[in-house]
Amino acid sequence: MKLYITRAIKQFLFYAILATVIISIMMALDATDVKTYKELFTSQQWNQMILLLAGLSAIYPIFGYSKRTINLNAVYHREDVIRVLSLNNYKLVEESENSMIFRGETLGKKLRWLFEDQIEINTTNEETTEISGPRKEVVILIFRIQTYIQNKQ
Repeated sequence: MKLYITRAIKQFLFYAILATVIISIMMALDATDVKTYKELFTSQQWNQMILLLAGLSAIYPIFGYSKRTINLNAVYHREDVIRVLSLNNYKLVEESENSMIFRGETLGKKLRWLFEDQIEINTTNEETTEISGPRKEVVILIFRIQTYIQNKQ
């Protein structure tokens, strides 16, 4: 639950900063009727926007992160998995007998996921592996790992 709340707060801060930048650009270009920040922050629309951003941030961790199972023994294909994730700017930071944890290698990758860029790969038995992390990255990595292994054979 702590991880969920942390992700939601990070997402809210990201949305708030993004909205502030967009509004600032609009004000600088005279593309809005609001002439000062004081008018903006005291208006009812701003309160509604904060509630909307809070709502989006609260549900984002549910849809933004996932755990998928694939038919692959990641322990057997360890070098291939590390190679594919390395090509996708992830580095191995922790490893145990049946588990590998990767983190983003570049600052851009870390910022893209608001420093919630951890990919965890657990081999549950001889034939299946669970991959968890940001949903978009998990889907891309599963496709690339399977494609890499199929083309190697």
